Amino acid sequence: MTRVASFCLMSWLLIVFPTLSYADGYSTIGGGGGGESKAGNVSLELGGISLLDGERKQLIAIGLGFIFGDDVPSDLLDYPVPHEDYTDLGKRQKGNEYGIFVKYGLELIENNNLFIFGLGGCSFAEEVDLARSNVTGWYYEQSSSTKTYGIFGVGFAYYFKENKKLLQIEYDNRRGITGSIGFFW
Repeated sequence: MTRVASFCLMSWLLIVFPTLSYADGYSTIGGGGGGESKAGNVSLELGGISLLDGERKQLIAIGLGFIFGDDVPSDLLDYPVPHEDYTDLGKRQKGNEYGIFVKYGLELIENNNLFIFGLGGCSFAEEVDLARSNVTGWYYEQSSSTKTYGIFGVGFAYYFKENKKLLQIEYDNRRGITGSIGFFW
């Protein structure tokens, strides 16, 4: 199944499931920066809030993160240096980092709509060995590989039930601090 089809199916399930289970479904968009990636990010999330034990609520969500951490020159040649006179510049990230994460949270006090949550997931980025020719000054990609990172973090969410809005602030090891705003249906 393609990534687009998987995303569409997951989106559909997250919209339909909260409705069928009498939960409030929600979606958010957010952004921030920092963390190990030391770059800006944008995040999209779909989830639901439902009753856990008759009074306290739980928050369950899935999200996608996009970290803008491209760290190679724009004129990079995607093959190794064709001679031996070059300087190795180390490993660098080529392109953006893409991640997927899940959240689970509990309402701190019954009926106050303030949640604390944990999140976990993984992200993927292309890492290249960068070299610069001492002869021409051009940049070369000596080799490349896909790097996988674990994502883990915590945050708070507040659900404005009257006007169907949600505010979140969270921190995770890859994206750093991220703030989000969303709406319910």
